[in-house]
Amino acid sequence: MKRNAERSGQRSSALGAALAVGLLLTSAPALAQVTISWAKHATDRDCKPSPASGLPDAKFDTISGSNHVYVTNFEVEKTYKEGLGKLLGFADDKPLKNWDVIAFEVDSHQNPPKGGGRQSSIWFFTDQLHAAAGSFSETEGRNTSGTRPIFKTGRLTPKEYGDFFRPENDPSGQFAALKNVPGGSIEWILIDLRTDDPRQAILTTSERFRIWVGGVPDGTGNPDPDTFGVIRH
Repeated sequence: MKRNAERSGQRSSALGAALAVGLLLTSAPALAQVTISWAKHATDRDCKPSPASGLPDAKFDTISGSNHVYVTNFEVEKTYKEGLGKLLGFADDKPLKNWDVIAFEVDSHQNPPKGGGRQSSIWFFTDQLHAAAGSFSETEGRNTSGTRPIFKTGRLTPKEYGDFFRPENDPSGQFAALKNVPGGSIEWILIDLRTDDPRQAILTTSERFRIWVGGVPDGTGNPDPDTFGVIRH
């Protein structure tokens, strides 16, 4: 009887320990992660391939008031386990769930735009059912043509960009050269495409989703886009 009682107590203790471990595992916060589908294809105004696609690597194109880049096929998927939000100035990765598109550009200017980030540019988004457009001002750091889409921008040093995204190769030498440019930076932009009317929502998950970006004719906006991505929610 005594042995049976001891065995019963041991089983109860083991069961209690297992339940405690299970409870600890289920209550532990999940590791934050952000998945981005980077553009696979980009073309310029002459329909020639543009380097403004693929994983972030600082291999950029140059657009202006008379040139643009057309970005499609967001199929280069990459999951970043943690840290992207902090890289962009947030407390963690959670705020990125409120944004739909992320893009980076290279800027070798010693005097950064007054808006704190990306150079002036004109944007158009569509899934071929619905569309949105906006004019981003580098001096104001926002969309000056309406309330939607919403833009948020900022800057990184080339080292911060390289340390996080770690380009595996750089045959063009652009990324290495940028480190030696005084005042050089990588500028990021986040774009919120949400609308108050769900019936007008643009589906960034659609295979037909695409982005068109042009510079500004007055010369203030000559962005050098590196790449564009869709943030998966």
